[in-house]
Amino acid sequence: MESKKYTCSICKDELDENNFDIEQNKCILHCEKTDKNGWYSINSHDKEWTEKLNTFWLYIQQQLDNIYQDNLLDYYDTTSEYQYTDVIFPKFEKEYEYNHYASNEPDMGTNFFSFGVFENQNEQPSQEVNQIFNKLSITFKGCTFLDEANFKKYYRKSPLTFNECKFEKTLLLGKTQKSQLSFYDCDFNNKDLDISESIFEDVLIMKNCKNINLFDISNSTLNGFSNFMNSNFIKADFTGTLFGDSVVFIETTFQQDIDFKYTTFNKLALFRDSVFSDTLNLRDTIFKDEVNFLGMKANMANRETARLIKSSFEQQKNLIESNKYHALELREKSKELSLLKNLPEWILFKAHWISSNHSQSYILALFWIIVISILGIENNVICSLFSFIYSDDKLNDIAMSIHSILSVKSDSFSMYQLFLKISMAYLVYQFLVSVRQNTRRK
Repeated sequence: MESKKYTCSICKDELDENNFDIEQNKCILHCEKTDKNGWYSINSHDKEWTEKLNTFWLYIQQQLDNIYQDNLLDYYDTTSEYQYTDVIFPKFEKEYEYNHYASNEPDMGTNFFSFGVFENQNEQPSQEVNQIFNKLSITFKGCTFLDEANFKKYYRKSPLTFNECKFEKTLLLGKTQKSQLSFYDCDFNNKDLDISESIFEDVLIMKNCKNINLFDISNSTLNGFSNFMNSNFIKADFTGTLFGDSVVFIETTFQQDIDFKYTTFNKLALFRDSVFSDTLNLRDTIFKDEVNFLGMKANMANRETARLIKSSFEQQKNLIESNKYHALELREKSKELSLLKNLPEWILFKAHWISSNHSQSYILALFWIIVISILGIENNVICSLFSFIYSDDKLNDIAMSIHSILSVKSDSFSMYQLFLKISMAYLVYQFLVSVRQNTRRK
C-alpha cells in the first residue's frame, strides 16, 4: 500500500510522513527546527540534535543522488545550476578525514556528499562518493543556517552563492577557492568570518552584508576581482593580504580601527564613499595602480595615511580634495612636534592652524582679519567690543582701521602697529590662499 503524500506549503513538493511536518504543513527542508518540535533538546545550554538531523541530510543526499543516477552527470558541468530556497539547515554532520589505509570511504558520505552504489550507463555498478555538489553551480537563497555551517571539505569547480542568507553561528570555508564565491545581503549575526591564509582563484563578492564581527582575510591571496560594496564590518584584519585584481570598497563601513598593514593592491582600488568610523592606517600599504578615495570619511591614523590619500587626488587632478588632505597631513605633522624640542616649527604650525585651519577655512581667516581690525581702532580697548555691537559707526571705524593697518605711510610707528601690520598681511594671505584652495578647478 502506497504511503500517504503531503504537499509542502513552501516548495509544493509531495513527500511522505518521514520527510514532512504535518503540524507546520512544511517539508523537512522548510519546517522550523526547534526543541518544541523534536529537532533537538537543550542540555547545559547546548543543543543535542535528534535523529531528525540524519533524516534531513539523507533527504539532501537523495536529491543530489537523483541528479547523479539519472545519467545526467555529463550534462551537469560548471554552467549547471542548483538552488536551495528558504531551506532551514540544522547542524552539519560530523566530518571525517579520509584514511587510505582504513579504506573509510563510506565515512565521506556526509552532508552534501553521499556514499552508495551508483549505476551509470555502459558501466558496472560501483561504490563511490557522490561529489556532484562540487560540480554544480550552487545558490543558497533565503536560507538559514542554525548551527556551524562547515563547507571546508568542498573543493568546488563551479560558483557558490549565498543570497539573503542568515548564519546563526560560524561559517567555515576551505582554504582554496577555485571558483567564484559570492555573498549578497547576508546576515552574519555578529559572528566572525575567518578566511585568513586562503587562496581565491576567482571572484570574491561580499555585497550588502551586515553584522560581521571580525572579518579576517589576513595573509590571503585574491587573484580575481573582489567586491565588498556596502557591507558592514565591525572589525577587519587585512594584514598581509594580496589583491591581485581590482577591489571595491564603495560605501563599505568599518566600525573599528582598520590597518591595511602590508596589504598590496596590484590594480584599481575603490574606496569611494566608504566610512571608517574610527581610524584608517595606510602607512604600510602598497598601491601599485590607481586608487579612489572620493567621498571617503575617515580619521587619519598618521601623517603618512593623509599624504598617500593626498597624492592619489593629485594624480587624478582633483586639487580641491587634495588640498583637504594636505591640511590633514599638516595637522598630523603638528601632533608630532614637541613644544620644547621644535619651538619655532611648533609656533608656525599652530599659527597656521589657528588662522585658517591650514589654509582650508577662509571664514576663519576672515574672522581674524576682523579681530585684528578692531584691535587697530584708535583709543580702542577690549571692552569696546561690546559697544561695537550696538554702533553702526563702528563698522566705518573697522574699515578705516583695515585701511590704516595696510597703509605703509604713518607719522608714528610702534611695535604694536608693526605687529598688527604683519598679522594683517599674514591673514589676508591666508584668506586668499584658503579661497583658492576651496575653489580651484579639479
